[in-house]
Amino acid sequence: MIDHAEKGGERRKIFFLNKRKVAIRKLKNSYCRGRYDWEIMRQVLCLEKRQVGGNVVRCISCRNHGNGGDFPALDQQKNKEESHHKRPHDVYLAYFVPGVIRVGIACRERLYTDLVKEGAQAALVVHEAKDFHGAQRMAQEMLLQGLCASMVFGKKATWISHIPYQRQVALNHLRDVQYKLYKKMGNKVAFSPLLYEFQETYWPDGAPEVISVGSKLPDFIRGQVMGMVGSLLALKIGKECMLFETRALMGRLSVDFE
Repeated sequence: MIDHAEKGGERRKIFFLNKRKVAIRKLKNSYCRGRYDWEIMRQVLCLEKRQVGGNVVRCISCRNHGNGGDFPALDQQKNKEESHHKRPHDVYLAYFVPGVIRVGIACRERLYTDLVKEGAQAALVVHEAKDFHGAQRMAQEMLLQGLCASMVFGKKATWISHIPYQRQVALNHLRDVQYKLYKKMGNKVAFSPLLYEFQETYWPDGAPEVISVGSKLPDFIRGQVMGMVGSLLALKIGKECMLFETRALMGRLSVDFE
């Protein structure tokens, strides 16, 4: 998806990057990443396209919810957030590689999208809550059973390049953790038959047999887009497919299509 800032608003264009040849250039300056709109549940553009510096990723207007710090706007945004928290939320187990499973929370309407953004390889829903706070309490209880809630993003590229995804292995690991939670927490733990998988989303033409990990994205690079796993961009450069982490470069990349 590409968002274009236009007079009076923004326009979103959706198209497939897979197999497209691109030229990616790091910009000298960083630009505001925009803000999250709780009502439509997605990131929206900074219409002013302001530059930011240092560790700041959003301009003051977007930090104050797009209205220059006007208190009525802040109250309106808070009301949207509270309304969002009243929607049904799910607690899930996200699988990355054998032995690495984390517990997380997502609004039911955004479950698949959030898992893709996270770069999970597979997932199971283990509790359905009527709102965010109910899901949060359940996730905290599961954390007490030894599960983790955070990920080391720098390790994902190494995992993907060294450990191919296998459906049955993922399912076995997820079911094992699910059953252990059930033995300790009883009927609070749901046994959903649906296994969420994301390989076709990440790799529309199938995952490459050999994947290398780039140390960091260079100042300028050309390649063919092979896929994207969360914030990891897979580019074919010559005969080699390489993974590059783009998470810290939002607002600092210029992409041209060739």
